[in-house]
Amino acid sequence: MIFELQARILVDRPVRFQSFSGFAVRGVFYELLNKVDEEYSDRLHKGKSLAPFTVKPPSLDVSGGRYVFRYVKPPSEVWLRLLTFDKRVFTAWRKILIEGMLEKVSLAEQEFTVSEVRLVIHDPITMLAENSVEDVSGFRVVFETPTFFRMTSRNAVTSQGLHISRGVVKARKQAYRFIPLPLPSLIFRSLTRLWSTFIEPSFDYRGLLEWVDAGGVVVSGFPEGIYTQRLYEHPTLNKWVVGFTGSVYYSIPDDLYDKRVAGKVIGLLRFGELTNVGGGRTAGFGSMKLMLNQQVNE
Repeated sequence: MIFELQARILVDRPVRFQSFSGFAVRGVFYELLNKVDEEYSDRLHKGKSLAPFTVKPPSLDVSGGRYVFRYVKPPSEVWLRLLTFDKRVFTAWRKILIEGMLEKVSLAEQEFTVSEVRLVIHDPITMLAENSVEDVSGFRVVFETPTFFRMTSRNAVTSQGLHISRGVVKARKQAYRFIPLPLPSLIFRSLTRLWSTFIEPSFDYRGLLEWVDAGGVVVSGFPEGIYTQRLYEHPTLNKWVVGFTGSVYYSIPDDLYDKRVAGKVIGLLRFGELTNVGGGRTAGFGSMKLMLNQQVNE
């Protein structure tokens, strides 16, 4: 299951984030968990493994989109969305709500009143139902917040079918490559990694990845363009990433079309609408919206 906490915040003073607003929402996640489970909050914060949660940047709409990245002008209402696979985190959220511990939250070093809170449970298994969609030969993905992918230097080469001999790469440690491109192989590797780590039962995601790598899903265009930008975690630290935003059109070629696999592709993308995709999920990077053929043509 995916557990979601939604909180509506009343903004009565200007809010200017010192960097990308998703970092502030991640701070809210840890602040809340710290109220009732400080040990687990600290463990997640220091953890090096795949994080079991995602946040969305502040939004003017609870359903997503209309994200606020840098500045909120008063008076207004913004929604914060925190999502987790972790039952222990969900238990902490329930305790916070039952005991009335979510009256205010801190954003940009200011406290604001919480006017409404919702807990929502999503079942990702239903998203992969084989007959959940009609025949889909194309779709559009709107990357609503900056998105990027990470690969090790070795994987970045071997994923292209190339071979590296032992003597070629002599780096003292595996270096990461940041890739700000909407490549199908990177998108579905990210989503299947999340699924295989946190969701049961699993499915034949390796077969799906082989199909994607063989050209099962291809980029068919981005006529409105994609835009890349550099974002700093803190204005005084030299820690930054480059991510892309924009609408990208994809197609499933006829010679590789398989309705069953196409259904899983769409299901994983719906899963990704909740979890985000790529790097920086816990700070609101990689938020995406799926639009199927009929929506694309509207």
